[in-house]
Amino acid sequence: MTFDVVVIGAGAAGLAAARLLRDAGKKVVVLEAKDRIGGRVWTAYPWRDALAVEWGAQVIHDCDEVDKLWPIKKWPRTKVYWKGSFGRGKEFRYFFDGRWITGDENRGRMGMAMTSTEAIVGRCEPNGSVADVIKDWSLREQHAAAAEVEAVYAVDPAHLSAQSVVSDAKSWGRYRGDYRLAGPYESVIRDLADSLQIHLGDPVVQIARRVDPAKIITHAGCEYVARNVISTLPLGVLKARAVVFDPPLSQGRQEAIEKLGMGNVVKVAIRAQPFWRNLEYATSRCSIPTWWPAGSSGPGTAVLMGWAGGKSAKALAGLSSRNIIGEIRRSLRTLFPNHPQISDDDIKFWNWSKDEFSRGAYSHVPPGAEACRKTLAAPDRNWLHFAGEATHERFPMTVTGAVLHD
Repeated sequence: MTFDVVVIGAGAAGLAAARLLRDAGKKVVVLEAKDRIGGRVWTAYPWRDALAVEWGAQVIHDCDEVDKLWPIKKWPRTKVYWKGSFGRGKEFRYFFDGRWITGDENRGRMGMAMTSTEAIVGRCEPNGSVADVIKDWSLREQHAAAAEVEAVYAVDPAHLSAQSVVSDAKSWGRYRGDYRLAGPYESVIRDLADSLQIHLGDPVVQIARRVDPAKIITHAGCEYVARNVISTLPLGVLKARAVVFDPPLSQGRQEAIEKLGMGNVVKVAIRAQPFWRNLEYATSRCSIPTWWPAGSSGPGTAVLMGWAGGKSAKALAGLSSRNIIGEIRRSLRTLFPNHPQISDDDIKFWNWSKDEFSRGAYSHVPPGAEACRKTLAAPDRNWLHFAGEATHERFPMTVTGAVLHD
């Protein structure tokens, strides 16, 4: 089978690239290892009812550049307001040192650490980590900042470049905010995939081009021939060297892959009658630190989402499913002591580090790796191209970065 371009990966990046090329008149095929499209955008129905759970991306980050390729305005959506009031009974709740933080304590770096990156941006040093920036803060301020970093970057502050946080804060430019879709995120993915040629359920194992043209070989032994290849393999898969490149990738690109970090997330879904009242967002030092409501399918039943990233996710990664459910229950008892009875079947979770074809949630920049995204994004030998959130300098870690190609 011969094509102008073979795109590896049917996540948002691969589908967006294939769509652009198809519209330009190219013969394109998309090869996907999973038995579904979407990659790290995954709308699931774990209870086999109308309750949708977003195991992957859940928010759309809107900016002027998005409209050029991906007009999200046509989908009903609701803006997310991340900065809210402190204190019990308010929309935003912060639980530290065994109690809810009151509104009177929302002052200085504590408030900044929980609601913005301003405190970090103002004190970064070249090649330093976020942990270096916050090391002189009070213990509570450090805990608050660490919880925020793990919720946003899915990594321990010690392994996150403070300079990269500054770059992220500056990069969004004409940023219009974050939005949740009124319907399932899969509707966006289906729209991107419309009328594309996509082959599912057969992972690529080798990309070879000793002589023209390139040959792409799958686990099932299928062979595709193309003049150009676009790899949207997640950084975790590249780090694991799960696909053989022949000839090997350049030394500079391989070093960039090794230096960049792949954060992990364990995501939790609780099906219950809403016991969280007007909660918009809660965070803490529990095993599952972060929680927010995700929607309902009608009167009486709704979903509460939980999130453990970075060090919190790593602590859960080696546990059995039964023990993870135990940690989930302990977190719920701490943050919502009067919650109604919840059965094991009402608790679902997904650990992205255990996903063979993702091997993590999304990328981050450790200290000293600030230039690596640019290196990863550059073409290799003029026929092998890389795309995806890990390659985008302005909008990394997001679906926005995945669908926009520089």
